[in-house]
This record gives sequence, structure tokens and C-alpha cells, in this order.
Amino acid sequence: MKKLLYIISIAVAAAVSCSRDPMSGQEWYDEGEGALRLSIALSDVTRVNVDEEPYSHCDIRIFKYNDAGQRELVRHYFDIEDLQEELWLAVGSYNAEVRLGDENRKPGKKPFLYLGSEDFEIRDGYKTPVEVVCRIQNTVIEVNFDETVNKVFDISRQVIVQMLEEFDSERFDDADVALRFDESGRGYFVIPDGCSKISFCFLGRSSDTDIVDGSDNEGHSPAGEIHEHYNGLALDTERLKGYCYRINLKYSSDMTGFISWSVAIAGTENPDPDHAELNPSTRPSIKGHDFEMDDIYKASESVSYDIAGDKKIVKVELSCDGGEPLTIDCSSDGEKEHGVSVTSYAAADQRGITLTLGSGFINTLRGGVHSLNIKAYINSTVYGEADAKLMTQGVFSLIPTDKWYAKGEIRACVFDGGEVKVRYRAADGEWKVVDAEPSGENEYMIQAEEIHANTAYEMQLQVNGRETGPVVKESTGDGEQVYNSDLEIWNKIGNPWCPYTSLNVDQWWDSGNHGSTTLGANYNITTPSDDIRPDSKGSKSALLASRNIANNLAAGNLFLGKFLGTKNLTKGVVRFGQSFDFTYRPKALRFWYKSEIGEVDLGSGAPGLTKGGQDVQQIYILLCAMDGPHLVDTGDQSSFLNVTDGIKEITYCTTPIPQISTSSKNNATAHVIGWGVWEPSESHKQWTLKEITINYNEEYAEKEVPTWLMITACANKYGDYYMGCSKNTMSLDDFELVY
Repeated sequence: MKKLLYIISIAVAAAVSCSRDPMSGQEWYDEGEGALRLSIALSDVTRVNVDEEPYSHCDIRIFKYNDAGQRELVRHYFDIEDLQEELWLAVGSYNAEVRLGDENRKPGKKPFLYLGSEDFEIRDGYKTPVEVVCRIQNTVIEVNFDETVNKVFDISRQVIVQMLEEFDSERFDDADVALRFDESGRGYFVIPDGCSKISFCFLGRSSDTDIVDGSDNEGHSPAGEIHEHYNGLALDTERLKGYCYRINLKYSSDMTGFISWSVAIAGTENPDPDHAELNPSTRPSIKGHDFEMDDIYKASESVSYDIAGDKKIVKVELSCDGGEPLTIDCSSDGEKEHGVSVTSYAAADQRGITLTLGSGFINTLRGGVHSLNIKAYINSTVYGEADAKLMTQGVFSLIPTDKWYAKGEIRACVFDGGEVKVRYRAADGEWKVVDAEPSGENEYMIQAEEIHANTAYEMQLQVNGRETGPVVKESTGDGEQVYNSDLEIWNKIGNPWCPYTSLNVDQWWDSGNHGSTTLGANYNITTPSDDIRPDSKGSKSALLASRNIANNLAAGNLFLGKFLGTKNLTKGVVRFGQSFDFTYRPKALRFWYKSEIGEVDLGSGAPGLTKGGQDVQQIYILLCAMDGPHLVDTGDQSSFLNVTDGIKEITYCTTPIPQISTSSKNNATAHVIGWGVWEPSESHKQWTLKEITINYNEEYAEKEVPTWLMITACANKYGDYYMGCSKNTMSLDDFELVY
């Protein structure tokens, strides 16, 4: 059991403890860092009565363990208020050490030394809650003079207690080790490490001269005086700090000159009403108004809680589902902010309030069961705390169920019954109202249409024609993107530059470099470039530069797929496309582009091109329902792919990909689900953002989901005919499927 002293951050909700989300609530974080959420508590082992705040003196240190396992100080605070809600630290092992109170106070003064230490780990991108429980370091000494002592020693009586194994009469007044009691009362020691015994002496003077000292103390006391020593009282090392040792003194006339004594230990195992908790005020109690707190209360419009204490409730902190606490001023009755009201009442020796969460509060909560945490304060440090469960009506989720066909489910919590509907819309669009059907206990559901990627939706429950619960806002996620679509990954493997790091590992993109460099190591026609588009987050782009190689056009090109090999030095075989896991339906292909396009100076036989005429470039995208790539052999024009407006079919090779070779052929026909093509003939000398709209063949798109994606860019549209301008260039950066 612990008593909460001061909370620097509140970390509730299952995701907070060690979940990344990454960074639940944090919009950014530096790689290699994580956050510490530090809270401090006092242990209930503390059972001494004190009269000032224990954190009036504070020392908080954060240490990082180095490679040798030694602690190195990285943060130091002298005031709890100086702590941030989240301390961002480098990844590693740490220790938090907290000291509350003044360890330099003398033993006889009020004690305020509390120590706590906790090791913890900081992980990359995680928020780590750490609670340091501080335990009192003081040992309490209580001396009780029995009435027989007070009556007999009517002139004076004293007890001196020393933190020594043997009593030292020369250190009566040494405040570093001694406590002096002239009457019944308490004193406090901070017992040093290694000390486990105390000694004490009774000094009494009586007006009755027949009272004589029966002990063997040096010098023999005068008549009417007694000096009674006891050395080496062993303390219980398991019940040392935070416990009270009570020395009870009694005088017996049957044993003239001797004082009998006994020692009792009071603490959490033997609670005693004279040994109050740290703050003697009773913590406020929190109960449901006409319901049990363990119940899940179904709140249609409001819910009330009765809060009582022995002092006036000054404020309430209310947290819902681990969110930021709402502070409610309870010093006066009436309506508060956020749909909360307070009504005071008095009963016997208690003062209390009824806290009502009205429709203004209830209607901010989406449907479902919510966790409430209620803290009711009678002052800045003493509070009662309770958890409650609350069920509210309303929409609680949007779940895309078939992303390609833009379908989803909207679910709502309903317990009032009647006519149930759900209305929804894309933000700022037209509302659609759909009848809901029961789908579970207290749950209704509708099938929603037109649920697209990257779209914000608004949803609300209607019960018996009345809007119920808040307008819930949710956004759908993004669709799939192509690996290395920013064209940042390049590696020179032998002679060719390759847009991947290693063969058959991350090889999504490829180019004709494998063919052109067979004629010369310097004949790379597609290379990485430092010329990047404006505001790029990367450092590379792709430069497609056509060349005249041995009086043949080598067209700069980049494509999804793989260059398989060459035939007769100048003929290449390429498999176009990659298997792709489509989720949402993309609307367009977006990219950055610039180019130089000249007149045709090489080749012949390409349809529509003439020597000296203006050349044309090409970028296209195809979404196909097939199980293998389209193969192009530049020595076989029947394999060439003519991408035109309205393309509906494509040939492909059914041979398993590991077995596809330069001798493989297309042997099957598949449907083209979506297509887009751009064929510029004019130069674009500045970086330009371009989108190619994806057109869908609806007779296929409504029945089939594509399985293969093809994206191809060529500095010469008819590069497979080896015809075009040998000086064309095309620069590309940051491909993106737009959903």
C-alpha cells in the first residue's frame, strides 16, 4: 500500500505503460530517445504525525548507468515544480533517486527525511512510467511517563535517549546523538547505517528523601534522586525506519530505587490510534448515487456520485479513459464547465457533495464503456480516489472491411432500444442515414459505403429520431506504397547502377543498365543524381539519360520489375511489374519530373515516329489481375506492350518467377483493372509535380482485385524499337500512389 504524495504525470490507459503508439500523444520524437513519466509516492509504512509538507525540501536526481555499471548524473532538480511532465532521455538504463525533507535536522526536531530509488529502462520511442516510492528514514522514539513516575518524582523527571550502544553521560546534550524528554512525548532519529541499538537514562528528583538510588551508578545519587541506565537496547532492523519505539516507564514501591520499563513497537503491523497517518484527515469516500461503484452504470443523460469527508471537498479531478484530468472547483454549488454540477450536503460529522455528470459531459463520450478516475480533495495533498465504469450510447468505431470495394462497418453502443439509425458522411459531405441492426449485447451496426483511404468521416447515432452521443470523427489510413518509391536506395553492383542494395532482396525497381553496360562500363543510362526536387526530404533522384551506343539508341528507363539478360549483345529481355498487395483503390500516380526532349536522330520502324520529328517520352501505370510478369524481348516485336487509352488486356508469363529466364514467353491473358499513361513531347526544364489519373475498367474493377502493379518510365517511348532522340533526359523523384 502506498499513499500518493505528488503526481508529476498521470499515466493511465493500457497503451501508456509500454506501448509505443509510437508516442501516444507525441507528434514527434528524436530517434534513440524515450520519455520518462515520473511520479513520487510516500509509503504507508509512515505512521508518524507531522505538521508540514514532507516535500518542502526536495532533491530529485536522474542517473544513467554507464558501460561499467556506474551511475552518472544526467538530471538534478531541487523543486518538484521544476519537473517536466515528460523527461526525454537517450535510450539506456537509468536510476531515479528522490530525497524529500531535510536530512540535516537534529534528531529532536520533526522528521522529514524520505528516500526512494528506482531503476528503469528508456526504450526508443516509448513513454515509460516510473513511480518512486519514498520511505521515511526516521525512527520514532516515544517516552511515556506512568502516573506513578509523575507522582513520585514531583520535582523533575527526564529521559535521555542516545543512538549509542552504551550510554555516555558526557553526551547528555549532544543533539547529534541524543534526545531529551522532560515529559511524555515523541522525538525522531535519523539512524545512521550500521547503528541498530539505542541506550537511555532516567533522571528523577523527588521531594521524598526516602527515595534512594538502588543502582550501581558512579557517585551514588543524593537522597531523592535516581539515575537509571539501560545500555544497548536492540532495535528490530526489519522494523526500523518509519516505526515508533515506545518506552513506557513505571515506578514500583516494591523495588525501591528502580524504574521498570517496557518497549513496544507501533507501526503498520500494530496500528495505534495515537500514531496517525502522515496526514491525519480522513480521506474522502466516493460512492455511486444509488448504484454500486463496481457496476457498469448505463448513463443515458447523467450519472451522479456522492463524495463525503470530514472536511469540505474543495476540488475534484476527473479523468476519463486516461485523458487529461478535468479539475472541478467544488468550493461553491451550481453548474460547472463541461456539463458538470455540484450540490453540497451535510450529514452528522461529515460534509459532502453530489457530483453530477450531466448530458453536456455524457454527450462528449463516444459509445461504449469508459473508465473514470475520480479524485476528491479536502486540501492540496489529501484526497480520496475511486475508479468507476460508465456506459454511454453512441457510435464507437469505423472499421474498413473491404478496402478495395470501399466498404466498412460503423458500430454503436445502444441500450435504450427503439428505432436505431446511424448517419455518416465524409467531412463536409452530405449525410447518409442507414438503419442499424443488432450485432451483439448493447451493440448495433451498419454497412457503410464509399469508405476510402485518407478520408475523415463523421458519424452519429440516432435513437428514436434523436441524435444521441457526439459526432464521432475518424480518419482512415493510407493505402500501400511501392518500396523505394522515393528513389533514395542505389548501389553499383559491378558495372551497372542499380536502384536497390542487393539482387533478389529489395529489388523492386530496375533499369536497362544491365544491358547497356555489357558494351562498356561507363554506359549507364539510368543513374542516381544529387539534383533533387524542391523541398525533398531525401538526397537522391533518378536521371534517365539516353545515349548513342555503337550507333544504337540506348533509352534511359526505370521500371518495376527485373532486367533478365541480353541476347546478341544489343537485345534485352525484361520482366515488367511486381506482385503487389492492393488494399485501397489508388486514384492516381504522383511524382516529380523534369526533362529535355529533342528530335529523333536514331533508329527506324517505330509507329508514328520519323527521323527529324519530335520525340516523345512515356510514363505509365497498370493494375492487372494476373499471376506473373509481362515479358518483353526487344528482339521480338510481338512481345512489345502497347499501352494506350482504354487498354483492357495484357499478356503475361505463368512460369514461376525463380524459373523465368530469357527464353520464357508470355502464355496467358489477364484483365487490366486500372491504367494511366502520360506521353509528353515538350521539355519540362524545371522540377514539376505531375499526377497521372488512374482510369478503371469498371466491368473488371467491380469484380476483380488487381494482384500485379506495373510502373514504367522511359526517356524515349519507343526505346524498345531503338528509335528516338539520343540526347533525351528524364529526371524523376518521389513516386507516390494517391488514394
